[in-house]
Formats: sequence, structure tokens, C-alpha cells
Amino acid sequence: MKKIISVIVITTLLNLSLTVKASETEVIVETQINMLKQSGQVNSLSSCLGITEKELIEAYKKTVTTCIPKDGLEGQCMETLAPKFFSVSKDKFMACTSDDDETIEQEKYIDYSQLSNIEIVALEEKRRAESIASLDSLITSVKKMSEGTEGKITLPVYRPSTLISNYIKGMQNSKGKLTLPVATFTSEDSVETIVKFYKESLSDFKISESNNFYYFIKDIPDNLLQQSLDMENLPLYFLPHVEIYSLGGKGQKTTTIVISYNPS
Repeated sequence: MKKIISVIVITTLLNLSLTVKASETEVIVETQINMLKQSGQVNSLSSCLGITEKELIEAYKKTVTTCIPKDGLEGQCMETLAPKFFSVSKDKFMACTSDDDETIEQEKYIDYSQLSNIEIVALEEKRRAESIASLDSLITSVKKMSEGTEGKITLPVYRPSTLISNYIKGMQNSKGKLTLPVATFTSEDSVETIVKFYKESLSDFKISESNNFYYFIKDIPDNLLQQSLDMENLPLYFLPHVEIYSLGGKGQKTTTIVISYNPS
């Protein structure tokens, strides 16, 4: 499976989970975000394709939005349309996203032309079930590791909310450096309600808004947007701050709260 699809498949599973396990949708979304930030794929792919990280993320979103309704990323839509969205030639796109030799050897080629529609549907359902089961295991593991750690968070926590993850030792960037501890919560309350809470609770913090993402930071960096998109070095997570946003997917009203805090 191609490197870029290994990231995008998480988004596919997110859409599938809306009907399979709606209560865990917000967890899968947060897992996707953390995986993107820690994988380093955004930086390496953008460098290979010759585009900025911001352009890569925007093209990624367009590709997912277009291809999921067409074939659920199971067919040729990705390879056909992605080069257009990424503004590169097909050869360039394929060169930057092709599999490692080891991965190719591990995957078996399936000739869909030899399968009936029923067999194709059954195969796709099996793959989706296996992928969702794998994600469920990851989600359970992350939540279990975070149990009982809320008392270590040194910035205000909005209530009511649910703790999704708490990296009390920080997240490791591509250079091996650990950020400040990072906790993630979800809430059914609106972004506006939660922003109001933090305006009152963190009155000495400044507030910045970009593309419906709200940031509470004592000293807002001039290149805040650039830092927030730097998924290789994670510079923003070396600063105590709070992020508030809602991905706003269909049928979703969940607000995500990310708290990067000084250790107690």
C-alpha cells in the first residue's frame, strides 16, 4: 500500500466508523492527527513533491473529499486525481508515493477482473473490518495509557469533556526531541462555549484564530500558522498553549481540545 494512502486510509476509516462506531469517531480523528504529526510523512512527501506542507495538506483533503464518495479509496480515483490536486505529474507523484520493496513483497496482487461483484464487496468489507479492528486496538491502548493522568495537567481542563490521550512525557519529533506533555480531550459542547471558558480561565493568555482553529498562548509567535503545520519538528508543542477546534464532519458536533502544558 502506498505511503500516502497509509495516511489517507485513516480518513476512510473515519467515514466508515460514522455508522460502525459513532461514539469513537472523535478518537479516530485524534488518532489520525497524532499519526500525521509524528509520522514525518508530511515533511518527506512535500519535499519530494516540491510543494509546501500546507499545499500537501490541502491537496490531501481535496483528494480524500473527492475520492471517498467515488470508490472509498479502494479503486483508481487516488492515482488518477491525486497528481492534479498535488499539481505534479503522475510520474512524479508515483515516484514519491511508491511502496518500499519489502512492502510490495508482502502484499498479494488481486485481479479484481476475475472476481464477482459479491466477492469484491466481501473482500473490501473484510479489509475494512480488519483495519477498524486494528485502529480499535490502538485507540484502546492510547486511552488505557492515559487513564489516571488528568491530575498531572497544569492548565485548566474544560468540563464536561472526555480524556482521549495524555502524552505525559511529550511527543517525539523527527529529531528525537520530546515536546511538553500534550493532552487531548473531546466535548459535545460548541467551540464558542469552550473558547469563552478559556478566555475567562486563561485571562493572561493571548488568543489567535486561524481557519476556525483557536489558540491560547501567552506569547503568540509571528509564524503561528507555519508552526502549527510543521508536523516534523512540532515547534508549537514546546510552548504551553490550548488549541480548540471542530473538524465539522457530517453529523459531527464534537469539539477537540488539545492542551500542551508544563509538567507538574
